[in-house]
Amino acid sequence: MRPLECDRERSPEYEHVLQDMRERARAYGHKHVDILLALLTLLTPQSAEKEGGWPWKRMKKARSNIALQIVEILVAREGFEVNALRSALWKRLACSVSCLPTEVFWSKRLKQALSSAENKRETLGPKHQLGCDHLLLGLLEHAESDLIELFARFGVTKSAVYAEAVQLHSIATKRKK
Repeated sequence: MRPLECDRERSPEYEHVLQDMRERARAYGHKHVDILLALLTLLTPQSAEKEGGWPWKRMKKARSNIALQIVEILVAREGFEVNALRSALWKRLACSVSCLPTEVFWSKRLKQALSSAENKRETLGPKHQLGCDHLLLGLLEHAESDLIELFARFGVTKSAVYAEAVQLHSIATKRKK
């Protein structure tokens, strides 16, 4: 399945994040959406950016997604706030701003991560829509080692994200019954 196709199996939040990735890439002067920008987009709801912009100290209550909730839980366990992780990601992204592109493309690595996210849906339970938690797992699976190390310093590892996602999915399944 191509990553840009609209699919009934995808959650509205997932589709929203994909759209935000392109918009932010264009706004930040990137020709490609890469793993770094995708992770930053996933962890920063667009409404929060509009209300307070960068830095996130001014962030107000914003629409959240399951991936952000998972990261907030894991980061809090390590005694950090998710804003510190966002700031670290933003510093890396700010160093790579180029020109204002007219067209934005998915990087090869991001395409692999999107495909991996769709595969993760099966392991977390095919009864659920493809969501931001699957996307987070796919992004972490295909991230470069320095990003994986950065997330690990904040307590966000693939295994920890997977465990939280399984727990949240089981809670959601129990609520539906």
